[in-house]
Amino acid sequence: MNRVTVIVLNYNDYLTTITLVNSIKKYKAIEHIVIVDNSSTDNSFEKMSILSDEKTHVINSGRNGGYGYGNNFGIEYAKQHFYQRRQREQSEKYQRGDSTGPFCGDYRTERLGQVVVGFRHALCRGAAPLRREPFVVRP
Repeated sequence: MNRVTVIVLNYNDYLTTITLVNSIKKYKAIEHIVIVDNSSTDNSFEKMSILSDEKTHVINSGRNGGYGYGNNFGIEYAKQHFYQRRQREQSEKYQRGDSTGPFCGDYRTERLGQVVVGFRHALCRGAAPLRREPFVVRP
């Protein structure tokens, strides 16, 4: 089974982010969760830090550069901390003779894609009840 890293972008809505992360944290298909706080002004970063553990990483983008910037920031973090590290570890194991071959598996960065979960807030004009219907945006 391919395991995934989930990037969650937050801006001034730590309660929703904490609820979301707690609801997906135990999914076996999710290897890592990266929460990117887009420089919230409501102390979201500090409040979400309670979620930090081996699986969940809470980071601050340093500025509010918008939706794309925050997601790209999280993707770069994941590539540097999870995928490239995994490649190095596998390569070192191969060089020591602990592995059957060099790394060429599930963590190639060209397999990055985006899954967007759409939410409609009940206060929005014409909004339907809260929906959680994921759809894939192909790279």
